[in-house]
Amino acid sequence: MSGAVQAFVEDALPDAVPDAEIEDRDTEQARADERLRRLAAGLPPTGAAVVTGTAGSSVRATDTASAVDAAVAAAEEEWLTTWRSVYDASYAGSWDAMGEDFTGWNSSYDGSAIPVAEMREWRDAAVERILAAAPRRVLEIGVGSGAFLVRIAPHCERYVGTDLSPLAVATLDRQLEAHPALRQRVELHARPAHLTDDLPAGSFDTVVINSVVQYFPSDAYLTAVLTGVLRLLAPGGRVFIGDVRNLRLQECFTAGVQQRQAPAGTAAATLRVLVDRAIESENELLLDPQYFADFAGRCGDVAAVDIRTKRGVADNELTRYRYDVVLTKAPVSVVELATAPAVAWGSAVATLEELATRLADAEAVLPLRVTGMPNARLLDDLSALDRLPGAGVVRRSAAGSPAPDPEEFHRLGARLGLWTATTWSQAGDDCIDVLFGPPDAKLDDAFTGLFPPLPPANRQLANTPSALALQAGPSE
Repeated sequence: MSGAVQAFVEDALPDAVPDAEIEDRDTEQARADERLRRLAAGLPPTGAAVVTGTAGSSVRATDTASAVDAAVAAAEEEWLTTWRSVYDASYAGSWDAMGEDFTGWNSSYDGSAIPVAEMREWRDAAVERILAAAPRRVLEIGVGSGAFLVRIAPHCERYVGTDLSPLAVATLDRQLEAHPALRQRVELHARPAHLTDDLPAGSFDTVVINSVVQYFPSDAYLTAVLTGVLRLLAPGGRVFIGDVRNLRLQECFTAGVQQRQAPAGTAAATLRVLVDRAIESENELLLDPQYFADFAGRCGDVAAVDIRTKRGVADNELTRYRYDVVLTKAPVSVVELATAPAVAWGSAVATLEELATRLADAEAVLPLRVTGMPNARLLDDLSALDRLPGAGVVRRSAAGSPAPDPEEFHRLGARLGLWTATTWSQAGDDCIDVLFGPPDAKLDDAFTGLFPPLPPANRQLANTPSALALQAGPSE
């Protein structure tokens, strides 16, 4: 996000809630989540009319509950209105060629623009995964400047793009006029993500939600959106949720950013305060990968959940801290990876050469999972975190053997003709797992069990974006 837009966000979003109001805020946040959970389940919100007795007679839940629902709804609308204004401001300038505008993609570390070559690599890796399933009828939520549309729509019969920003939709629509062959298969609509009721059930084979969910007000809102789009998918259809920020590594990322921005010689205790404040005031939604595994487990419509770390040669915050998710709608045949044989990095294999020898063996059993490899791209930020006083929340592995850059494992798999994927690891938040599959594995297979879920625990699966703190409305 550009400096100008970031300043707009900071001015537009509500101030942080005073400490004395945190308990009330948490209570009302719980009500907000309950309202959205009921929405996702197709139930009336708390306080809605409930018919009882004779025809036409009804009673209503307490006035207090109704007023709380009204306050929550107003807060959600304020959230969406604010982000709509943010993105209208971001899209107000002149655009580059259609699908090539990366304005606002700036480094959190120093505010400089992420190089265009790195942004194109980021985009192309995601587009490759989507196109592997040969989509024909696509809904993209958060179409933006058309970075994905331009590359996917030519392969489709129908492409529907929605965006919260009317300005983005209007600008993209004007640009499409210069491409009549593309324009005739594309529909554009300005609307928030949850408004999909007017679209026919089963009418799409692919839904794309890329780099969007971080701007949702809560995980309950995301649950409602995902429940809605699953209705729109035909059996075997897929939801691609891209560029999700990993809550497990928020402290590590924030420590790295704050150390980079702080003056030389800043005391460790001061850095700890800065990190804690930055986490508390985070206005984007971050999600533990376990959220998606849990959602799939609760939702009978999901046959497979495929969670992978971002691909890319570039070493930046996008490839360090973000991940992609593919949910496949039942019924469909799946490739189960949860039971794949596993070897531990640092004991069974400790170097890329040892791993190559093992995989090249004619007797090698595939698929094979290599677990607990320290993520080499996190080393600098982990060092910054280690400087801070106080116990952190990042689960650290006990692995002692360093590991190559994650992209080296993909190169190894390509050299041996093997299917390769990387995901987060159960061994530690600072680690990844790598899976190698047989040459006949297809990119469009419905994989599940790639991400190893943690045992049940009282672990937070989503943060509460600070601007969602409700500062008005009654409380019980």
